[in-house]
Amino acid sequence: MKRVLCNTIIIFIFLISLGVTFLGLNYVEANILSNDTMTVEVDLVDFTPPVPFVGIEVPNEISIGNLSKKTMKSEEKLIYINNTGNVNISVTPYLLDSSEEIFRYLYFRFQKTVNNTPIKPEKIGNWSLKIEKPDEGEEYRKVSFYMQLNLTDYDKEIKEDILGHRAEIIFYAMAQ
Repeated sequence: MKRVLCNTIIIFIFLISLGVTFLGLNYVEANILSNDTMTVEVDLVDFTPPVPFVGIEVPNEISIGNLSKKTMKSEEKLIYINNTGNVNISVTPYLLDSSEEIFRYLYFRFQKTVNNTPIKPEKIGNWSLKIEKPDEGEEYRKVSFYMQLNLTDYDKEIKEDILGHRAEIIFYAMAQ
């Protein structure tokens, strides 16, 4: 009986130590495993459509040159205009002073011919030019047109030389 009791105590101690080891392993596992969180952020840009912006650049000054009684017509001047906005535009030139008589006879055209057929110039205020928006990554889109002063239909008499005669042209640009 002593022996049975001794074996029982040994088995009991063994089971207790086995249980403590199990508890210790669970404790160690509990310390090895952990939870934590992380916040992830991103900025999604260029999804909002840009605000439409109309902008142009034209030369500050153009000299037509000399006209005489013989010619009454200037050479055509090639002029560049830039679309600096972010939309397709239509540009129409007008005289700032609508009572201006000489420069009322300014004529414009986009190109001189199409398929060897001459394009008829149009009078200031009646002519418009369409310009596409700049390509992505570009600051502007440049196009050219022709301008000419043609006084052959001018019905008033020019009695003396007029030197340095000037007028301002305003270029109205509108989104298409």
